[in-house]
Amino acid sequence: MIAIRMIIEIIIFIVMMGMSIKIRQNKIKRTRKITLIRIFGTIMFLVIVPYVGAFPVENLFITFKSPEQALAYEVWPMSKIKVDKIIEGEASCLVIEKKEKHGNIRYETEYFKKVPDGYKFPGNHDVKAKNITGTSLIVEYVKGTKDYYLSGVKMTECADDIVDIKDNLGTSFVQTSEKVGHYKDIEAYDQAYYGYMYDITNDYKIYLEGQTYELPFDVDSFSN
Repeated sequence: MIAIRMIIEIIIFIVMMGMSIKIRQNKIKRTRKITLIRIFGTIMFLVIVPYVGAFPVENLFITFKSPEQALAYEVWPMSKIKVDKIIEGEASCLVIEKKEKHGNIRYETEYFKKVPDGYKFPGNHDVKAKNITGTSLIVEYVKGTKDYYLSGVKMTECADDIVDIKDNLGTSFVQTSEKVGHYKDIEAYDQAYYGYMYDITNDYKIYLEGQTYELPFDVDSFSN
């Protein structure tokens, strides 16, 4: 997607430059030419280019049939994809991608919005995140929906360790294990966990490894 976005921005730049050249060639007073060129430049760099990033232009003409198809487009032409897990929300989904290189495994996540015919990209500012103070717990909200996601990570010395994570909504959490290093005979693993919650309220509670955590922020603040 990055490559295609760059192509779009280059096309916009060429169009704007072409218009600028035409202005210079036309029989217009010099001062007016300069003013028009400045206006075009301002529109391009302050309006068009940032808008391309904030609002995925692909959403205007592409609807993906599946999260896998959307992710493949997202990473093209860099590499092939391997989807490990998909967490389905009501109006969005979280895709956990598994990447393997030189025997090492790592995971990355991507959000996609659901539409009647498939899936589309969220804008750069459509997913907001807030941290629960003193923990690795992160609550994310997908703008324009009632979808919330909880994620976190715990470092352990065993790849098979299971994180004891629950909440007061009965959320089903999924977990990934990623080796992050070793020292002498000790290996370190990041045990990451993810869960989906619908329309949470301020009384939402998380139970992690025997500890209870409440939201240190107002849920409505996600909309601000």
